Amino acid sequence: MKERLLEILCCPQCKDALQLIPIAAEGDEVLDGILWCACGQWFPVTAGVPRMFVSAVRPDYGDFYRENRGSFPAELKESVALVMDSRTVQKKATQESFGYEWEQYSSYGWKDKDRPHHVEITDFASVDLEQYWSHTYETFWRKTLFATEDLKGKTVLDVGVGNGRYAQVALESGAEVIGIDLSHAAEVAFRNTGGKVQTIQCDVFNLPFRDESFDCIYSIGVLHHSPDTKSAFLSLLRILSKGGLISVHLYKKGNPVYELVDRAIRSITTKLPLRALWFLCLVPTLVGKILYCNRYLFSFANSLAVLRTQHHFNFDWYSAPIAYHHTEAEVEEWYEAAGLGSIVSDDPTRNADSYSAKIYPSYLKTGAGTVKKAIVAMIPNWSLTVRGKR
Repeated sequence: MKERLLEILCCPQCKDALQLIPIAAEGDEVLDGILWCACGQWFPVTAGVPRMFVSAVRPDYGDFYRENRGSFPAELKESVALVMDSRTVQKKATQESFGYEWEQYSSYGWKDKDRPHHVEITDFASVDLEQYWSHTYETFWRKTLFATEDLKGKTVLDVGVGNGRYAQVALESGAEVIGIDLSHAAEVAFRNTGGKVQTIQCDVFNLPFRDESFDCIYSIGVLHHSPDTKSAFLSLLRILSKGGLISVHLYKKGNPVYELVDRAIRSITTKLPLRALWFLCLVPTLVGKILYCNRYLFSFANSLAVLRTQHHFNFDWYSAPIAYHHTEAEVEEWYEAAGLGSIVSDDPTRNADSYSAKIYPSYLKTGAGTVKKAIVAMIPNWSLTVRGKR
């Protein structure tokens, strides 16, 4: 953690300024330390990552306190009053699930040191790293609806940073990037980016940032895993500067059969031990690979249930304790109610320039170039993106 981060950090409980007590440092980077507030809250910094929780989702830092007791101010005690809420169990399960996922897939999308010119992306084939990184860039722009000029020279927040590969794209676009994550994936991202992306482990409902700290905020496939997607989205607006951009990428609500099948499968998979589910997800991965030999059959099957060719994707989909699905109109209503102007979306039924509209064959489109609504229900479209300006 760099000390200049204190300029935008605040206590997530009372929003007052924090003080930093370094314990171990490397250059200007504080690897271990104590962030504390006059209200009595304190937060450990370990492995360069501040761990800033004020609810019962906070892990037990008793060992950290006892090992560093001599560095603590006299007014701070080992125990910290925790704010209990009815969603703590859900948050803890989400924290465990994604922490496990990004430890298993810590190098997903990153360069493999043992095979420096290739990276696995489909579990059965490898491609040149430069080709893959180009694909990662394209995916980032598609899933945020940002452009390079939106990020260059800006302070940007990645909400749900995962293993940090999208944060790396924003970083290479000239932005100063801060990433947050509920799980210890924050530490994985910090390692993967060489500390160039400052990551913080915290809860989106208790953000440790001062008002209007960020010029751009994006969240790719994360907010729908919180107990309340809309509330999670609204919590970000306090820290978005005037004129700032905010983009969210969420799971899209599918046809009735798809929704029924997905709920039935997930009612079982989300209760399994993570290690057991990791192996079980080899089944939909194998089926997905077989179906992928015929793209039309693959598309039809995935309009009924998720059967992707990537083990990582299937595990991600079926392990998350919470996974809400939303419509584009629903999310746009959130933006409009919040007074966010310049709304842009990628709904293929309304936007002929959307990624989905571009890849569908012409016979499935209207004269205006948008996709026919009757067709969309039978074509897999797992996600949506909406971007707005404050």
